Formats: sequence, C-alpha cells, structure tokens
Amino acid sequence: MGQATPHAAPLPAPQASVPRHAPPSIPLKGEVCTQYIRCNKSGCRCQTGSPHGPYYYRVWREGVRVHKAYVKSEDVAAVREACQAYKALDLRLRDLRRQREQVMRDIRGEWRKAQRLLRQSDQRGV
Repeated sequence: MGQATPHAAPLPAPQASVPRHAPPSIPLKGEVCTQYIRCNKSGCRCQTGSPHGPYYYRVWREGVRVHKAYVKSEDVAAVREACQAYKALDLRLRDLRRQREQVMRDIRGEWRKAQRLLRQSDQRGV
C-alpha cells in the first residue's frame, strides 16, 4: 500500500561499568592490601590452622568512604605499580602547589611594595 516507514535507529549497547583496575599506565588511588580469611565452616582447615588466602585488594578513600576492590593475583604487581605512580604524582602535585603558593606570596609582597611606592610618590607630588 504505502511506503515502508523507516525504522528507528537501534539503541546503543549498554555501556560497561568503569573498570575497577585500569591499565598500568594509568595511576590508581590507594594501595594493595593482603587479606587472609576464615570461612567459619565447621571442619575447615582455617578453623584450626592457616586461614584462606592471601587475597589481594586495592583499598582507597573517596571523601569519607573507603572503597575496596579485589585484585587478581596476576594483576597485583601492575596494580601496585599504578598505585605507586599515583602516590608519586600526588606528591609532585603537592610540591608544585607549595611552590605556587610561595610564588603567590612573593608576588603579593612585591605588589604591596609597588603600591607603597606609588602612594609615597603621589604624596610627594611627583
């Protein structure tokens, strides 16, 4: 009968959640912690002897919340390296902020000196 109606564009695929562990080239906040677990099952070796583990977790803080994400044993070295890179970057940024604050204090001091000199020259009528 009539012309075929165009179909609507297909819906985009749902986006995957943000990965908990980025590639090693991206610094990660936090640190890798080791944890041993007791499962509380009766008769399990962890009740009398050694607990299960080690299990590795990356722990970091965002505001007041503490986050914890499991790290596969084969990824531990890369995640530790990424966490160390973040710490180094954070220390460098803090150092740069301190330097910037010192420069700003120096500039404000020089600005005050210049304003004082201008006021003195205005008062002298020069």
